[in-house]
Amino acid sequence: EKALGMAGDAAMADVWYNIAQVAIGIGDLGLAYQGFKIAISVDSNHAEAYANLGVLELRKGNIDAARSNFSTAQELAPHMFEPFFNGALLAFKLGDFQEAYTLANKALEAFPDHHDSHELLKQLQTWGDEVRKENGGQEPLIWLDKVPAPAHRPRRRRPLADAARSPAGVHQSDEHRRRSEGAPRLPLGLQVARRLAGQD
Repeated sequence: EKALGMAGDAAMADVWYNIAQVAIGIGDLGLAYQGFKIAISVDSNHAEAYANLGVLELRKGNIDAARSNFSTAQELAPHMFEPFFNGALLAFKLGDFQEAYTLANKALEAFPDHHDSHELLKQLQTWGDEVRKENGGQEPLIWLDKVPAPAHRPRRRRPLADAARSPAGVHQSDEHRRRSEGAPRLPLGLQVARRLAGQD
């Protein structure tokens, strides 16, 4: 309550985003959902809130809303890998392999060492190889390049937490936009698991 009372308009979206993150940590997904919604209503460009709202929509089974939120986060923050990976995993589960391939590669552009994106590309490559075999060497309708090796960027980036998982199947955004240097950051509390990919 103190944070909400003291926060100016510029920080209100981040305060609600952090409240939602704490709510996820304690298992109150209803409060988390409302927190992300309020963050977006205060700041319609809050990419992290869109990314995490997409995860919660997916947990509720709202595929179109999840896809829309991931897409918005991708447009607002192309430097974040989570919305691209989440979108790729969702596309893979829906059978849209070309979209999955494209988004997984974009996730790796943002975070070249992301293990789960490399694994998804390997699964897509295996699928392409099986289709070729079944079709007597003929290429599948989509063309999958060889899985790229991790590229190393010259600038250093803080690695995003990737260890804690939950049953939703996708990664929850851990990266906050900072409006001022040194602003306090609450711990994420949870990342999302790989259940959608059958990797729990």
